[in-house]
Amino acid sequence: MPPPTDGTPALAVDEVHLWLARVDDAPPTDTLATWLDDAERARLARLQREEDRALFALAHAALRDVLARSLGIAARSVQIDCDAHGKPRLAAVHASDLCFNLAHAGRAVLIGIARGRELGVDIEAVIAHDDLRAVAEQVYSADERAALDVCPAAARTDLFYTLWTRKEACLKAWGCGLDGPLQQFSVHAAAYDDVAAPAGSALPPLHCRDLPAPPGHVAAIAVSGGPTTAVCRRWHA
Repeated sequence: MPPPTDGTPALAVDEVHLWLARVDDAPPTDTLATWLDDAERARLARLQREEDRALFALAHAALRDVLARSLGIAARSVQIDCDAHGKPRLAAVHASDLCFNLAHAGRAVLIGIARGRELGVDIEAVIAHDDLRAVAEQVYSADERAALDVCPAAARTDLFYTLWTRKEACLKAWGCGLDGPLQQFSVHAAAYDDVAAPAGSALPPLHCRDLPAPPGHVAAIAVSGGPTTAVCRRWHA
């Protein structure tokens, strides 16, 4: 796993900074809630399960902290809105080219930031299911399904989630969400080649890579504008 860090490293235009946060290492939920804005605290209050509250508070507080450090302001002063497709972004009032994306799964949170490059991140807990092949029929391209078919049974679940994190990271970078053309692009070769946009679309190609993740998880990032240097760090308050 990436080492913990103090301070805020400078973010170069050819870099993506990735921050991993874990509920087990985080301040109490009530403390993190003080960093959130009114809308986020209202959403937090509607969550019933304590594990959901802890993960939500950590995800949004850590995101605010990472953005605030880069902007040089207080976490609660960060203003976030959404683009026309619902993808979160910094509000125009910040006049910043800083782009970001957030994902969480289990008890882990992944945050990615870059300058002037759209990006998407995803992290998933690897959980075996009997119906993964049926799910693959609905969401994976022909070559992705073929890769699953020839994969040894013992490694098939890991491959399923590896492909899914790459795929969701691309959809988030493109701003499509899960309504995007899931079967019309492939991430099978993303370990050594860029991901081409679906045929006939105006979407840009993406640079997609797997990331270090906590045990039992897989993670990936997709970013526009060609290869970048990924700087991975652990987040702490």
